[in-house]
Amino acid sequence: MTFGTLFWLVAVLGFVTALALLSGGDPGYVLISRTPYEIEVSLSLLLFGLLVTTTLIYFLIRLLIRFFRGPEDWRRWRRRRKQERATRSTLSGFARLIEGDWPMAERLLSHHLNDSSTPLLDCLGAAYAAEQRGDENARNRYLAWAREHDPDHLVAVEVTRARFLERAGQIAQARQVLEALHDQGHRSRALQGLLVKLLHQEGDWDALEKVLNDSRRSKLLSAEQT
Repeated sequence: MTFGTLFWLVAVLGFVTALALLSGGDPGYVLISRTPYEIEVSLSLLLFGLLVTTTLIYFLIRLLIRFFRGPEDWRRWRRRRKQERATRSTLSGFARLIEGDWPMAERLLSHHLNDSSTPLLDCLGAAYAAEQRGDENARNRYLAWAREHDPDHLVAVEVTRARFLERAGQIAQARQVLEALHDQGHRSRALQGLLVKLLHQEGDWDALEKVLNDSRRSKLLSAEQT
């Protein structure tokens, strides 16, 4: 029950009580005259009739508002239900990911991407599950979806892609991904740390020294890492 409805019911109850008290004494009367007709009613009856009419009008207006807002309320309810299902799917998907059930984790995390409140996390989780299954095509599809739908977190997506490439032994490709981000001006602890690691593996000391100097200036890496 809304506050407005509760207020209206209290007002009606108070009015009825006052009307009953008024009727106990001399209630008076109201005369409505228009030739050749005359209508005489008691004051309490007139007030009661006005109360009933006003109440009916109030609830009729509320009914009409509900009727015209019905489609929007229905869409809002369906949208909320989809988001709730997506949230449950996300939680179950990450639980399966932790358990190592890669196919089920991928299915749960990718099933409600358009309705999820955390689509980037779901997409990266699904990409990780696909990577664990050895399905590079599915992994790349998820990463492409994440880049397209969440460009504000491009660094997170690309660093994840570089990690996948590194795990697959594709060091040169992983380095290329990270250097592209670096050249675009992106800086993060994960990006710098992984790039330093790859340059060290490749033995590219000149490039490594440049990245380390940049990391020292930006203070993204600890003294041990640099």
